[in-house]
Amino acid sequence: TNSTNVNLQRAATGNVEAAFWQVVQLPTAIYPTITIISPLNQTYTTTTIDFNVSLSESGSWCGFSLDGAANVTMTKFNDTYFNYTNSTMSQGGHNIVFSCNTSLGVENSTQESFSVDSFSPLVIIISPENKTYTTSSIEFDFSLNEAGYCEYSLNNGVTNYTMTSNSSLTGFNATNSSIADGSYNVRAYCNDSVGNKNYTTN
Repeated sequence: TNSTNVNLQRAATGNVEAAFWQVVQLPTAIYPTITIISPLNQTYTTTTIDFNVSLSESGSWCGFSLDGAANVTMTKFNDTYFNYTNSTMSQGGHNIVFSCNTSLGVENSTQESFSVDSFSPLVIIISPENKTYTTSSIEFDFSLNEAGYCEYSLNNGVTNYTMTSNSSLTGFNATNSSIADGSYNVRAYCNDSVGNKNYTTN
């Protein structure tokens, strides 16, 4: 904020008093703009996350608080860029608050939310079972432990067949009514909503 210091001085000059005002303009406190380069508001499929911020002016210190924990000091790469790498991020949602000081000691902060999901979905092939069927019409039923997408193949991915999902995107079904006699390995090709894959064979 702006502030003004006014000094009133009086000087006697003969029979006349003269008044002088001295106006001093103090520096304006400019809050630094913090730009979060990483993490962004998204889901990451790795537990190694870079925390990077840049400042609009020269900074003396930047740190962060992850999920309400105590501030961690970041490495000063140059006057306006600070970074830190966390290689042991836990799964789930997180909130991070960055705080920075300028060289004049003015502080500002900003925050971001992000998630970590590095686990592949668990795939269960409910049908077909590992047995001999006496019909050419076979039901294919898969389930996932989280929302995702599934296809199936009978020739190791050369030909993949789409499946119909339930409303929660955790159950998948298809019927193949023209399967010829023979032996088959059913391969489920599934991924979750952020792209973690799991290929399961029955």
